Amino acid sequence: MYYYLIDGGYLMIPILLCSLISLTFLMERFIFVCVYYYNQKKIAQSYVSDTLNLVKQNAFEKAIESSEKSIHPFSKHFKVLIQKRSLDLSHALEEEIELKHFELEKRHFIIETIIKISPLFGILGTVVGIILTFQAMDSTGLENIKAVTSGIGQALNTTAFGLFVAVFSIIGLSLYNQFITRFYEQFIIHLDHLSILLNTSNEDKKL
Repeated sequence: MYYYLIDGGYLMIPILLCSLISLTFLMERFIFVCVYYYNQKKIAQSYVSDTLNLVKQNAFEKAIESSEKSIHPFSKHFKVLIQKRSLDLSHALEEEIELKHFELEKRHFIIETIIKISPLFGILGTVVGIILTFQAMDSTGLENIKAVTSGIGQALNTTAFGLFVAVFSIIGLSLYNQFITRFYEQFIIHLDHLSILLNTSNEDKKL
């Protein structure tokens, strides 16, 4: 591996940097997903059903207190909706969904930028390697095979590594986006259920 990095020339430096940033981002998102599932499945598994039952019973203060103590990924959003139960819930619901969307997709521009630029660095390395190859051929002809193959090696290595970083980042981001899709489905269903219960409670008070 070290040989290929050295043989790729100085343009391997930004490609290597892109790979480290991509790996750091994907590891951070992987840890986030693991913590989410652990909090939801193991620690706070019954939080959603317990909170919805409290809201059905109009025990709003207990529901808020339970949300404050819970580490469930939905708890802070449930708390806000319950606190705003006497206001425009549709607007509050949209705000919470947007906040969760921002939380799940923050820093996505970093990985998306790496997906775009890492192949470009590889192509640039290819161009530079070809230029070096022709310069070597022009100055020494085919007598200095090492100088010629050095430029070809740089061209191939930078292209390969640039494409590898892009493919690796795309796969990681795609897997994370699948998690986001499943999360949104659960999140919106539960928040809609809560908002319906709160609206029903408000209508009962008016009657």
